[in-house]
Amino acid sequence: MDLNIKEEIVFKPKKITYLVSLLIFMMGLTGVLSLFLLFILIIRPNLRVIAFQFGGYLLIFGLITLYVSKLIYSLFKPITFSVDAKRIILNSLFNYSREVSLENILHVENQKFGIKWFSFNYYVLFSTDKKYNLYFNLLSDNHELEEILMFMEESIENIYVKNAYHKNTFLNSMSRIVSTSQGKIGGGIILIYTLMAIIGGVAYVISPPDVSGYKTWILFNPEYILYFLPQFGDAGVLDPPNQNFWFGTDYVGRDIFSRMIYGTTITMSIAMLGAMLVTIFISIIGLSSALYGGTWDAFIMRLADVLLTFPQVVWIILISVFSTPLRIGVPGGYFLAVYIGMSFVMWPFGARLVRSEVMEAMGTDYISAIKLVGAGRWWILKNHVLPKVMPTIFLLFFYQLSDIIIGISLLGYLGFDSESTLVWGSDLAKAFLAENIQDEWWTVLFPSLFIFGIVFGLTLFSDSLRDIYASRFRGAKRGTLYSAIKGDSK
Repeated sequence: MDLNIKEEIVFKPKKITYLVSLLIFMMGLTGVLSLFLLFILIIRPNLRVIAFQFGGYLLIFGLITLYVSKLIYSLFKPITFSVDAKRIILNSLFNYSREVSLENILHVENQKFGIKWFSFNYYVLFSTDKKYNLYFNLLSDNHELEEILMFMEESIENIYVKNAYHKNTFLNSMSRIVSTSQGKIGGGIILIYTLMAIIGGVAYVISPPDVSGYKTWILFNPEYILYFLPQFGDAGVLDPPNQNFWFGTDYVGRDIFSRMIYGTTITMSIAMLGAMLVTIFISIIGLSSALYGGTWDAFIMRLADVLLTFPQVVWIILISVFSTPLRIGVPGGYFLAVYIGMSFVMWPFGARLVRSEVMEAMGTDYISAIKLVGAGRWWILKNHVLPKVMPTIFLLFFYQLSDIIIGISLLGYLGFDSESTLVWGSDLAKAFLAENIQDEWWTVLFPSLFIFGIVFGLTLFSDSLRDIYASRFRGAKRGTLYSAIKGDSK
């Protein structure tokens, strides 16, 4: 492809881009120093008291600063973009220079990124081994660059790459999911619960709840009996929703709203960690069964048949009994132990699904062809099988989140709650023990709504994810047979 360019054209970042990048670098450096200071406070015995008092602030500040700086730098990092008749050269401030021959570019596509009032146009260049995001709004001479990229977009039409590679990017997948009504509602609900979990986590770090004070940051202390306070008195016990207690108080006078927020933090944390562990275990079992086959595959499938004959509730109760020693003294440890144990019995359905996806991918003519030209098993798995299976794995992760949240609530409702952990199911179980439950409806309604809301949001979001990937072609990470054997030049 000839761009008809007589001499190299260089597009440099705008001055504001360098300034923002410098500020982001300083922000990241501040985060590193905060974490280093926390490390010094912890290892020095004479400074550990200070670490216990201010360590939470330093940890949160350091992690948030590092994450935000990395996120913003990925957008504003200054790139010098050079084009001539035969190649493209990208020079990044902190990265090595990268040269891409025009002959090796498989696909070029213009996209928009950002929200309604703050958006950037960028082009995605697909070479044989790399994807490039170019935010040309942040470069000088935008119009000339846009004309060049539009010419390239019209000249290069590799439909296979466009569908197989580009459409599986995380950003594009999320934009398609939230474009559906299910994705918008489900994503919005998940975002609300995530914000509540963050608020509860920050409140716990700033002022951990105990029996001494009635306030924890901006919330009431979820463990404090509020009728001890003169301004509330007897009204603090089973008080219906009002301006002081938005969700009312429970049978001993604790604020239900604060307990729900703290319960969101703990429940979501346990569910996220447990779902990740279970999903990883399911993926390993399903992938190994499909790749190795033979005796191992037969053993896994027969074991799955045996485990599927028992109801999951039986396993939950049985494992919770063996995890009883963790019910006191280890916040969240009891429920986490239960679901780590559950990962060894909840995997059959998910593992079978992953196994069938992998076997379908491995049985295609395309995989047979790249085996003949020397591609190894693990390289095929990494570059061709996993990109096809990842949507299914993400779907299983959301299903596991819902199952674990329901399971935690079920354990609390059945009386297998943890004395060291505040979760929705425990409050719901205690509310159902009331003699006049019809007169104390708020003690049942709000814990039930919190459980229903997150499960409903996760269900809608996962259904949208399933519909998106069920209706679109899911190809491999590499677009051609040539690229499948890591060729660098034609």
